[in-house]
Amino acid sequence: MSALNGRSPIAVTTDIGADFVRLALGVAQHMPDLLHAYWGQPEWLEVIMAAPPSLESLHDQAVAVATAVQKSNLPKNRQERLLRQTRALLWLIRAQLGEQIMFSEQVRLLLDVQPESVDSSVFAAAQEGLTAVLPDGDSLSQRWADWQATYTSTAQAILPQLQQALHALDQPCEIILTQAEVIAYRPGKVYLPTDWPIRVDRLGHLVVQWGVICGVVTAVYQRYQAGETECALWLNYSPQQVLAQGLPFAILSGSNLYDELIPTLLQEVNLRVIPAEQLQAIHMAEDALHWVDASVAVLLHGEGLRPRALRRYVMANKLVDGETAETLLAQLANPIYAAHLFAPLIGSPLIKAWLAQCQQSIANLLADPPVPSTMLFAVRFGD
Repeated sequence: MSALNGRSPIAVTTDIGADFVRLALGVAQHMPDLLHAYWGQPEWLEVIMAAPPSLESLHDQAVAVATAVQKSNLPKNRQERLLRQTRALLWLIRAQLGEQIMFSEQVRLLLDVQPESVDSSVFAAAQEGLTAVLPDGDSLSQRWADWQATYTSTAQAILPQLQQALHALDQPCEIILTQAEVIAYRPGKVYLPTDWPIRVDRLGHLVVQWGVICGVVTAVYQRYQAGETECALWLNYSPQQVLAQGLPFAILSGSNLYDELIPTLLQEVNLRVIPAEQLQAIHMAEDALHWVDASVAVLLHGEGLRPRALRRYVMANKLVDGETAETLLAQLANPIYAAHLFAPLIGSPLIKAWLAQCQQSIANLLADPPVPSTMLFAVRFGD
């Protein structure tokens, strides 16, 4: 196998899946956060890491893979999936080479959705909902911050409650506390920083999310171990983007989170139990406030609003302080990060439509999802 360098990429073979894997591994050398997990031929990764391919050679390789996919006799659904993923990688390569692409086109290439800003009336309604249910105080933003702080703990402090929620929701994953700074997923395991801040009132939602993601990782890994796939890799912009706000958790878990699980968990950590209707109202308002991020992404990249005006917009609608607003704006300066904020906004209606038509497991949903994204699910070969 020749190393990837200069403008002499590895020739596309009859094994299109393997060529795509090599392409993704090559792009990951220039974008380390792209790759979440890889199980496959170790020599492929070793060769690429020893002589990282240039962006120019990766560009040629991506074009060759896309051409091969189009000319192949692969099943239509697999052909379309590989083509979309390859095109998305091609755009990432072009962006790394300095090509300027309109934000709406970036989102379309990565997620196949048209980004739209959210009307401020949505955020006003969410703030009115919080005003009605939060304890009395001065400014709504301070009341909201104080309430969140009251119901926030660390992973280490509430480990028993984490394990209890896993058991209650029958989630196939184990929580392992680490000194790392980020959450990591491996087959059947979630590696969680000991001081990771966790909202106890949203613990059930998080556990379902972790369990589903671990289920996908485990399924992919088991198929690889059993020899059913030649290779498997999981691109990093992963299902949590959809799961964060899109899934109807109570339906999927078969458990009444608000009447059963959450009150029990709150009692165990000596927090005031909130009536189910009030807590649901808080969570609905909170989810709506999350949409500010995507709305700002459009205003920043699509309409070119000045940073000062965007800062005021963030603070007014998201109920955060100036420092937090500046952090958000810095993140949104990365169009890829901004593009992925739109995944949660399309998750719920698509998933509900899918559930109405199919009776499959959530692991299957995420392995073959309705979300027309090129970067949100496990990549599997040998199907």
